[in-house]
Amino acid sequence: MPAQCIEKLDTKMTFLGGISGIAGSLILICVIFIVVLFIGEDPSSLAGWVERFASIKHVRAIENSFYMLTLTLWIPFYVSLYRTLYRCDPVFSLFGCIICTIGLSVMIVGALPHIAVTPLYEIYYFDSTSNTEKASIALIWQAIWGIFDAILYAGFWLVSVGLVLFGTAMMSSQIFKKWLAHATTGFGLVCILSVFFLLLDPNSSAAFLIVCSLILINGLLGFNMIRLSVR
Repeated sequence: MPAQCIEKLDTKMTFLGGISGIAGSLILICVIFIVVLFIGEDPSSLAGWVERFASIKHVRAIENSFYMLTLTLWIPFYVSLYRTLYRCDPVFSLFGCIICTIGLSVMIVGALPHIAVTPLYEIYYFDSTSNTEKASIALIWQAIWGIFDAILYAGFWLVSVGLVLFGTAMMSSQIFKKWLAHATTGFGLVCILSVFFLLLDPNSSAAFLIVCSLILINGLLGFNMIRLSVR
């Protein structure tokens, strides 16, 4: 391991960044369990999306809040990962940090879709709302979700590219083990390919694959950053 990398290593930032990475991954796992246990599968009809909102409104609020917390925790995680790597590879680590941070910021913008659809739900159940207007609201509801999905996929793309850059920085830094550098690059490439699948079929399960990949690689990187800081 290069001496200049270790001498300049900010162990406190590396340790806290590792904690942020692991905490974000654990919280996102909780989000997945919330979705599976309390929200379930998507409705088969357009009106079903609106009509079931009352029963899951508070669950959605908890889910989205935890999701936004995960993204917030991952921002200092990526910044600290950059600080851990920048003495050995300042170029790729900096580019990876910038792109990942922008990607997370984009995803945070789309983290609260329940706020956007709540007014539609209230209008849907007005006494003066006709059946035709209810059908229009159901269509608008889908359009709003489509916009938020587009924001999410754009964030996926940026974070995936950033992971590839971080993995490239790790390969030349020798601070992290080679298998972890290859794993980071590999997960980033898998996420990039998954984004292309989402562009072709937005309803595919590729989004879930990306989420699982981010949980795993950020957790692994966070654990290794903690171990590096105490070592």
